[in-house]
Amino acid sequence: MRVITLDDAYVAARTAENVKRLIDDERVLALFNLAGTPTTLAALPILEERKVPLIAPFTGSDALRAAFNRHVFNVRAGYGDEIGQIVRHLSTLGVSKVAVAYLNNAFGKGALAVADQSARKHRVTVVSSAALEVDGKGLQDAVQTIAQGGPAALIVATAGKITSDFIAAYQQANTGAQFYALSVVSSQQLLKELGDRSRGVVIAQVMPHPFAGNNVAARELAALARRQGIETVTYNHMEGFLSAKVLVEGLRRAGRALDRAALIRGIESMHEVDLGGFVVRFSDHNHNGSNYVELSVVGGSGRLLK
Repeated sequence: MRVITLDDAYVAARTAENVKRLIDDERVLALFNLAGTPTTLAALPILEERKVPLIAPFTGSDALRAAFNRHVFNVRAGYGDEIGQIVRHLSTLGVSKVAVAYLNNAFGKGALAVADQSARKHRVTVVSSAALEVDGKGLQDAVQTIAQGGPAALIVATAGKITSDFIAAYQQANTGAQFYALSVVSSQQLLKELGDRSRGVVIAQVMPHPFAGNNVAARELAALARRQGIETVTYNHMEGFLSAKVLVEGLRRAGRALDRAALIRGIESMHEVDLGGFVVRFSDHNHNGSNYVELSVVGGSGRLLK
């Protein structure tokens, strides 16, 4: 069996081209770990037309979860789960005024809609919101728009460098707000770009703590990382590791007569499988394997604390 990788540079049109090439020319059995909301959504019609399974897309988009799709298996929780956990947490702290900074694409707009819905449910008010462009255009205007609401907490539904750029710009113009980011944000990138200013940023996580010694999956990941010469593991490593475990177990259950339909049935038979402290549940009517969410905070020296 071969693993083939193609880079789409986070361009949806290129994702579609790559997916067609992988299916039509390379005749792949399945696609694994496509990254990004707009890119994965661009691939979805092709997957459905050609009946090719997609395992563990690296996105929490509710567009891949709200309606059952026989060809998509989500291993991570959705952004709705993450934002719901953040808003519940803020509600228990007595925070009533929040703002949302979101990417001006399908990912960000979907996150804003979920934040509005969760806020109403938990009696929290979204006092202001602003769209952010990936290239940073209009950043200062977005900072001013959000600040006008006087939020005590900011939900930052973004990914990539714009996340640290926005936090830095807001910190420079305002004080006192707590930042809450989604799981697609890298704490390493925050530390690199913000230094000590990243301290206190809360990040939702959809995988178990990769540094916990009492976590079976963490110990397995650490041993694998050492063999590969990797000194520091991350939540992204954990997600790739556990997603690969789901794929391998699905292949094992598919049996010797391996084809796409058999792989789908194999993963659907994983009704409750413990992967080492992380349980996934799939069936022939549920392809959302987990709703696990916990909140971590960036501590001293960039360490992520539970």
